[in-house]
Amino acid sequence: YKQLGWKIIPLRGKRPYWENWKIPRPNCWELTEAEIREGKGNNIGILTGKPSGIICIDFDDISFLNPPNPSSNILFSATGSGRAHIIFRSTNPVILNFSRKVLKDDKVVLEILGTGRQFVAPPSIHPRTGKGYLWILPPPKNPEEIFTVNDFKEFRSLLAKLITDREVLAEIFIGITREE
Repeated sequence: YKQLGWKIIPLRGKRPYWENWKIPRPNCWELTEAEIREGKGNNIGILTGKPSGIICIDFDDISFLNPPNPSSNILFSATGSGRAHIIFRSTNPVILNFSRKVLKDDKVVLEILGTGRQFVAPPSIHPRTGKGYLWILPPPKNPEEIFTVNDFKEFRSLLAKLITDREVLAEIFIGITREE
């Protein structure tokens, strides 16, 4: 993750435990590795949004996911609970700061994780199931090869391709009256 420029944090289960964990530390890779080695943490979290230059869509219900084409360079991981993460790059601060939690029938179906959020990354182990997080479409060595979205219209279009339910898609953009 270091070669991609992604900022990582140690987790206990799925939760960050560092005070001010949302602020990336310059030596986050070494600190996280040391804390996991010492048994203080047991999983890896990746900071989303501005710190790492990535957005993660966390699908809590994979029936709402239209998986990306393997040639798209959109990253895709399976969580230890059978759910999914979709990850892509951006340099647009509006997109990087974008976060939403979408519910349907009072259940979270997906979350868009921007600045101030994190996701559990492979090779972490899910605390409840004991199953590992796995890359389905893994990151390349060069971050420039990861699918990048810098235009808000392109961001909407990408989400329309990935999300199968039009009501859920509409819910994401409630309150946004113009193209950012």
